[in-house]
Amino acid sequence: NTNGSSAAILLSNTAAARGNFQLALANLPWPARTHVEIRRVSAAESFDPPLVITNTADPFTMPLQLPSPGVALIRLRPVQD
Repeated sequence: NTNGSSAAILLSNTAAARGNFQLALANLPWPARTHVEIRRVSAAESFDPPLVITNTADPFTMPLQLPSPGVALIRLRPVQD
């Protein structure tokens, strides 16, 4: 968003058979830890409750499973301590 308090990524997998990805995040607009919510739509999932992860700090890498065909909505926001 324009005030730097959240971010979103829409990721699709239309062809990769394995569906194993590494998502690398860097240069987020906040210096603190990040709360990550992942919602997926695939043959097995339909926007089920989100997978929630909290990272240590920017930059970070996280594994992501996304079978083909599938879409993931990844929402990021700073952790409020």
